Amino acid sequence: MKREQFLNNIWKRYPAMPPRPVAWGRLLEVIDDQLVLESGLKMNMSQDLVGVLRTGDVIAVTEASPGQQEIHLLAPQIEPVSHISSSPEIQIRFSDYLEGIRKYFKSQDFIESFTPTLVECPGTEPFLDYFSTEFTVGKFHKKMYLPTSPELHLKKLLASGYSRIFEIKNCFRNGEAGTHHEPEFMMLEWYRSYSTLEQIQFDLQSLISALSGRSVQFHVTTMADQFREKLGFNLTPETTQKEFYTLLRSKGQIVSEDESLDDLFARLVVDYIEPGLDQNIPTIITHYPPFQAAYARLTVDGWADRFELFWRGLEIANAFHEVNDPELQLQRMNQDLNKKKTIGKEIPSLDMEFIQSLRSGVPPAGGIALGVERLFMGLNHIEDIRDIKVFPMRRFL
Repeated sequence: MKREQFLNNIWKRYPAMPPRPVAWGRLLEVIDDQLVLESGLKMNMSQDLVGVLRTGDVIAVTEASPGQQEIHLLAPQIEPVSHISSSPEIQIRFSDYLEGIRKYFKSQDFIESFTPTLVECPGTEPFLDYFSTEFTVGKFHKKMYLPTSPELHLKKLLASGYSRIFEIKNCFRNGEAGTHHEPEFMMLEWYRSYSTLEQIQFDLQSLISALSGRSVQFHVTTMADQFREKLGFNLTPETTQKEFYTLLRSKGQIVSEDESLDDLFARLVVDYIEPGLDQNIPTIITHYPPFQAAYARLTVDGWADRFELFWRGLEIANAFHEVNDPELQLQRMNQDLNKKKTIGKEIPSLDMEFIQSLRSGVPPAGGIALGVERLFMGLNHIEDIRDIKVFPMRRFL
């Protein structure tokens, strides 16, 4: 019998699951008169179905009488199955991994927090692009954004008396897609009031050890040490844009005079520092130049009191000894917005509720943002984030 004849004249379209099935699933192979299900089960096919069933069809099998099986076509495959990047096995491991993160923080008496996914200010980092929408109620209209990080709202909680908090948050950054980037990704952030970066580093090392099931040791170095070792350059808090420009030119790089201090520093780190790190040892780099402080305090000798974690070619985490001076924070955020304006990026409104929270009094704190998928990639030797994301945005590219 021809398949079209069976489907048009005999088959009862898309039947429900038959009672008491003995097997079911998608056909992996159809070889002569034998069927192979995706489970690996093999069975003989009756002659009246030869030429009817095809690889990819969804079937169920019942036992019509002792020793006699009946095959039911539940759904024919009319088009190829949509490509799913991540396997069920990876998804099970990723789910267990998320459970392990929550288990660790709850064992340390942290409170899991749930901050908004529609926000007034998505962040002010100069080089980030946003996803935006509009909140409308009657005649009221307000532009809103998807968050690039839950940071601002978590710090509002610190002002409200929360002392140990964490969140696993879906975050969004437009214009980012690659082997290590997806526009929608998961961020883990945690904060400790009345604390410093040393405790955050201990948390990070303990968390990764707990997730990997073994004691993980970090290599800790400073950014100045890395510039000295990899570039033969004496980096100081006072290093100028002109010095970075000259250094890149000395390496044979083409440099534009309109590249900013941040641009030049980023090129040096990405091109010379990160590739020279030991891929097998998690490496923490501390003491960044002051123009890279963002939300970090400055040390007594003028460095940004922050660190980043690098492992297996991935920038995994970014930690800060947090600024709690409201006027200094407002000044830095306005500087960020001015940088965004200079390079033609969208300028969001500031979250003045965040500044108000700082003005109400926030204790000294340490905080960190960690890429959830990236740490999973490092732990499992995965090179492409698409292997974790079931529906990656890059399927559209």
